[in-house]
Amino acid sequence: MFMERLDQTRDLIRESRKTMMETEDLGVSALQDLSRHRQTLLHSHSKLDGVDEDELSRLSLSSFVVLVKNSFGEKASAIADADTIVNGSTASEA
Repeated sequence: MFMERLDQTRDLIRESRKTMMETEDLGVSALQDLSRHRQTLLHSHSKLDGVDEDELSRLSLSSFVVLVKNSFGEKASAIADADTIVNGSTASEA
């Protein structure tokens, strides 16, 4: 009975170590992903620093208009007209 209990304990320890190693691997992978995302965000931020705010607003509006046109098709003509008024061009020209 003592040996059976010892074997069970040994098996539990092995299973715990396996779980610990899997958890550590997941943690390392998550940290690597977060590091890559951080670098991407820093790179994007530095690129945005050079963009004029008016240009950024125009690009954002144009992107929104394209999204709405793609989503709603013909029903988006009023938004396309508003885009022409605001930007002086259509979203397809942007």
